[in-house]
Amino acid sequence: MTEDLVRLQRRVDYYLFDLILLGCVADPIIYAVRMRPVRLGYARIWNSVVQGAGRYCVRGRRDGAAVRRQIRNTISHEAQTLTTQTGLRSN
Repeated sequence: MTEDLVRLQRRVDYYLFDLILLGCVADPIIYAVRMRPVRLGYARIWNSVVQGAGRYCVRGRRDGAAVRRQIRNTISHEAQTLTTQTGLRSN
């Protein structure tokens, strides 16, 4: 009897933990879908992670191609800088 109650308590704990985790994951997604400023904030965070701190490529409304081009140019420039500093040549 006691073992059954312990198993039931563990199962309930796991389900409650999953429910809390689902809420924590769903909240930012719901806010991003419903609020434009939150979407722009997430885009700025993502771009700062991709391009490095302090350089955002989301300023106003820009199309995806311009953003991808800027990211590609930044990566290319950083690769050239790294190649020059290390003396290695890329293939």
